[in-house]
Amino acid sequence: MHLLDRRIGNLCSESAALRLERSAFDDDVDSPFEMGAEMESDDTTPFIDFLLSSFRKFCFDSWPSVTAGEAVFKTEALMEAEMTAKKIRENLNIPERGDAADLYRGDALPTSAQISVMREITGLTDSQLLRPVSSEVVTELMQPTHRDKIVSLAERRALKQRDARNLLMQNALIAARSSKAGDERQAAQNRINEAFSRLMQE
Repeated sequence: MHLLDRRIGNLCSESAALRLERSAFDDDVDSPFEMGAEMESDDTTPFIDFLLSSFRKFCFDSWPSVTAGEAVFKTEALMEAEMTAKKIRENLNIPERGDAADLYRGDALPTSAQISVMREITGLTDSQLLRPVSSEVVTELMQPTHRDKIVSLAERRALKQRDARNLLMQNALIAARSSKAGDERQAAQNRINEAFSRLMQE
């Protein structure tokens, strides 16, 4: 989840927000707020439900998702379907062996056409075949500090903000594959800034 381009003030600290997100998927992590039976009552529950639904509608968006341009192949799913990098290269007509290996390892984003072919070959659904792309660049692009870049790029290219975010991510990820190791977050910030400058000049 990430904030879009509306400023609504600080509802909670960054650490509390991250802890809340982790607690939703990890039973061993406690929520920073009262949850469940502690907050249930006839007076509070309807208001909380209304507040949460309203808040999500105007300021949150789930990204990345299991869709083309935001997802990579699950290597374990390909292995279970007895797919190899060589078979991917043959079935998707990929000239370079390294490009097929990148798709197999989940290091490259497949196109809609490639996903469609793999779905037909493996018999898997998108949720079984794909997972949202994950990297330091993606994590960094969820931060509010990059919101203005996404808005500016969307206006410059006449894109929806989601498409602008994907374009920026894809260009930054290409640079990430050829960069040297170091401070991962700083490196991700640098790649995003470089990709943004390049895209705004094109």
